[in-house]
Parts: sequence; structure tokens; C-alpha cells
Amino acid sequence: MTPAAADTATGAAQVAVAVLLNAACILPSFMVAAAAGEMGRDFPLGPVAIGIAFSAYWLVASVSAFPLASLLRHRSAAAALRVAGTAAAAGSVLVVLVSHSALALCLALALVGLTPALATPAVNVVIMGRVPIRRRAFAFAVASASPVTALAVAGSAGHALAVELGWRTAYLLAGAAALVLVACVRGTGRRARTEVDRTDRVPPRGRARLGPLAVMMTGVLGGNLAVGAATAFLVVAAPAGGVDVATAAVGVSAGAAGSVLFRILLAVLVDRRGIDPFPLCGAMLTLGAVGFVLLAVPAPWSFVTGLVLVLVPGWSWVSLLVHGVMSRYPDDVAQASGVVQIGYFIGGVIGPVAFGALAGATSFGAAWSVMAAAHLVAATSVLVGARRLPAFRGARVGDAVMR
Repeated sequence: MTPAAADTATGAAQVAVAVLLNAACILPSFMVAAAAGEMGRDFPLGPVAIGIAFSAYWLVASVSAFPLASLLRHRSAAAALRVAGTAAAAGSVLVVLVSHSALALCLALALVGLTPALATPAVNVVIMGRVPIRRRAFAFAVASASPVTALAVAGSAGHALAVELGWRTAYLLAGAAALVLVACVRGTGRRARTEVDRTDRVPPRGRARLGPLAVMMTGVLGGNLAVGAATAFLVVAAPAGGVDVATAAVGVSAGAAGSVLFRILLAVLVDRRGIDPFPLCGAMLTLGAVGFVLLAVPAPWSFVTGLVLVLVPGWSWVSLLVHGVMSRYPDDVAQASGVVQIGYFIGGVIGPVAFGALAGATSFGAAWSVMAAAHLVAATSVLVGARRLPAFRGARVGDAVMR
């Protein structure tokens, strides 16, 4: 193996470990729903408590995103991943030890919410530092599958382990998996701010500041607010659209898989063409808005079509947006990542709550219409915000000169 090939293989392995470790940090939040039945035998745990526990986790993640990302500017990504993974393992043990009531579970999960706030920007730093510029969109697309991976593991292996061995054992095994991944982390002690691969020959772009990124953050918040509501309520709202629950559940699973495939295909296109991903993000958010409008129409064909548009293009913009922001701030990846995370996490927290309140006070159709408006605001914010940021620098595959 040539030195270049060996370096590429090492970089790919480091990215894979970072992505899996981020999924391990997210896993404890999804384990609550997967093991709710078994937990309910130890202490009262109803749907409201499950929702509060999940929201507490992501609320802490959103509040701590920017300060932890700022801290990462002075530490290496490898060190941050080790801390996040170790904290996730410790958090799983804490959940096991203190969760004798729904309140204790919520408080323990809230503390675990610190871990993705640290792990996510670290993953972005690893990608910017170890992945060639011509393959970064693909790497960000793979990284964006961390929540999907965590959800799949919690829903299958996590649930099975909780049933067979008990939910406390399942949480301990999740913590052990995080520690195994921590042991696999490799990296130097260099600070995260300087870990971008200089072979890309990208000139310094300056520090990421909240002001220029605020409009983009608004777009992320609006987009994920609507997507969070969709993933939480598509199955529940299906009968109002003339679709039975079983069909909707299959459709949501297929849509999630389609979203992962779609974002990877678009990432390959962006990498090959070296194009700015923000216009694509705006187009996908607009298609998502059309999907939400169709969900508001009480007809089976409209609901199914809307479901596809919401979950496939309407959910696939995230990784390309992260790629676009990180590429504009290669010298301050952690800080830029923290700003984006604020909008992403807050949207994920308030989306389901806002949708549930709207649907309860009015109707599912009215609530879907509001989500359509949120997606349109998000699309506009992304396109307007792009003009306030530094110019995008990409590279066509095979080009000798970077753009």
C-alpha cells in the first residue's frame, strides 16, 4: 500500500470511529422509548414522561452546543471524542444507578445531553482534517446518519436486550460499546482549530462569528423544527390523511432509508461537481414545504406523496448545509459547527411540542400548514444567509486546482 493510500485508509477509519462514537452519545436518548415497557415495570413511565426525558436530553444539547464547541477550539478533536464517549458511558451508568423514578431518569438523561454537543463538532473537525476536499460532502452525508444509526440500534438491539436481559443491562452494554469506541479513537494532541488538512491549500478564512451565521442558524432551526415534528407525528396523523397506521409506519421507515440514500447521492454530486451546496439545500427545503402542504390535504394520495417529499428531500438538506458552512470556515470548524448545532438542536426540541400543541388546538391539517411555512422560512434563510458568509471553495474530482 502506498503512503497516500495508507493515509486515506487511516483517515476513513478515524471518520468511521468518530461517527459511530457520536451515535453512541445519541443512543441513550432513543433507548428510553425502546425500553419504555421494561422501565415501566420499575417505576411509572407514561408517554408524557418519555417525551419530557427526550426533550430534556436535546434541550441540554442545544444550550451547551455553542460553549462546548468554543471549548473545542483549544483542544484536539480526538481528545473531545474521548471525553464525549467516556461521558456517554458514565451517563449510561448514571441512568442505571439513579433511575428509580421518571424525574430521576429525566435528570440523568439531561446530563447525558452534554455528550452530543461535544461529539458533533469533533466529528466535523475530524472530517475537515482527515477527508480530502473532493470527498467531504460524502463524509458529512455519512456522518449525518448518526441519529438514524442510533435509532435503528435502539429500536432493534436495544429493545431486544431490554426484553431479554433487562433495561439496566441494556444501558450498561450501550455504555460499554461507547468505551470500546473511545479506545479506538486515534489522533494527535493538536488543537481542533488547526487540524484542517493543509494539503487542500485553502487560504485562511478567519473565525466563525455568530452574527454572519445567525440567519443560517435560523434556517437550520426552522427546517429541523418541521422535520422533528414530521418524524414524531407522521404515523399518529396518518388516519386524518386517510392512511392506516401500519402503512404509515412502513412509509416512514422507507422514507428514512430513502433520505439516507438521497443525501449520499447528492453528496457524491456535490463532490464531483465542486458546487456550492446551499442552493441545493434551499431547493430541498422548498420541496419539503410542498410535502407539508400535501400532508394537510385529507386524501391518501396526497398524504403518501407529502410523506415522501418531507422525508426524502425535506430531510436530506442537513449534511449538505453542514458541509457548506464548514467549508467556509476551515480554520474554525468547531465554532462554526457549534452555531449550526444551536439551531438544529433547538428545532428538534420545540418542533414536536409545537406541532402537538397546534394539532390539539386546531387540526393536523393546520399544524402541517404551519410546518410548511417553517420550511419556506428555512429555505429563504439559507439562501439569504449564504450571501453573508465567505465564498464557497470546492473542488471538482480530478481538478488539479482548487476553486
